[in-house]
Amino acid sequence: MPGMRCAVFVIYHRFPQGNNLTSSTIGNEWIRRCKRADKMNPNTSVICSTHFTQQDYERDLQNELLGLPQKKILKQTAVPVLNLPSLHKGTQ
Repeated sequence: MPGMRCAVFVIYHRFPQGNNLTSSTIGNEWIRRCKRADKMNPNTSVICSTHFTQQDYERDLQNELLGLPQKKILKQTAVPVLNLPSLHKGTQ
């Protein structure tokens, strides 16, 4: 995110890509929410895990049952909602 530094222990997620309507709609929403002032290429850009809620991730049942560290795999419908710049100018 512009002007923000992400924490050390984060995962970086690529922007949704694909030809289906869901991927393009979700990808456009990611771009809109980032509010980047500079030109951004969604094919090479990433966004860190601090911008997603725990509910945005698939459960890793195998590692959960084995007591191993959880893999953070985003659901296809996940949209960044945390630690974002204001979506509307003049709001806080």
